[in-house]
Amino acid sequence: MSSKSHQLTVADRLLGRIKNNKLASAAIALGAIVIGLATFTDAILKLENFVGWRPGKLHEKRVLLSITRVELFDIDPQTPVQVIAYVNDAPPYQYPSEVSGVEWITVGEGMSGQSFPIPRAAEYKIRFELNLKGSGRRLVNNEPVRTSTLPFSGPYAVHAIADNVKTAAISAKIYFSLSDEP
Repeated sequence: MSSKSHQLTVADRLLGRIKNNKLASAAIALGAIVIGLATFTDAILKLENFVGWRPGKLHEKRVLLSITRVELFDIDPQTPVQVIAYVNDAPPYQYPSEVSGVEWITVGEGMSGQSFPIPRAAEYKIRFELNLKGSGRRLVNNEPVRTSTLPFSGPYAVHAIADNVKTAAISAKIYFSLSDEP
């Protein structure tokens, strides 16, 4: 074998390795893209489960639960209160929100309301509890309001508990509304 043909054989082998290396590099790059897409898909699913966000529904308006006021009956109007709202199977919403550092609010003319974004649903099952500061009393009503129509508003009556029994008399009303986000 002449040295020239030997050089061509070596050159052909090197060229083959280079082609294989390019193929290997392309395979590695493709693998990285697949892993990146899998990670992105996992992140989207987690976001979807956490906030109810769905791809393609980015511009869909949220639903707001607004607590507008509380009316007390036969309870000192200066008693600070805390409202707990339960909507479907979501975690409870607290008014006033702990985020602001305020846990209690005094009922009256200057009482500010608060709105909470809630998951959109075909039907809403809503109930409230009212806590009274200082006394440890809790006013309840275990019968939820049900609606599938938006907007929806109304009062929700709660009752005192005496000896582990809900009293017949209405102790307070919580005024609320459900509406699409403006």
